[in-house]
Amino acid sequence: MNLKVPSMILLEVIYVEFAYLKNLIEKRGVRRTVIARRLEISERTLRNKLEGSSPFTWEQASVIQREFFPDVEKDELFRSNERTAS
Repeated sequence: MNLKVPSMILLEVIYVEFAYLKNLIEKRGVRRTVIARRLEISERTLRNKLEGSSPFTWEQASVIQREFFPDVEKDELFRSNERTAS
């Protein structure tokens, strides 16, 4: 069996970060350590989620909105800023 393997594969990566949420955390003086502790995750994991390296679960998003930013709708709080790298 002779399989052809492409010599070059282009991969498009889409990064989703939550700039609005990150800015609001800073603006309101909410400590990331407090958020991470409440979500029962490490600060590094929270940072990865905010940077878009790993997703927030619906439960995590709900806790953040309900307990830290009850005056902001979830859709607004977790709107994504997508940028593409290839």
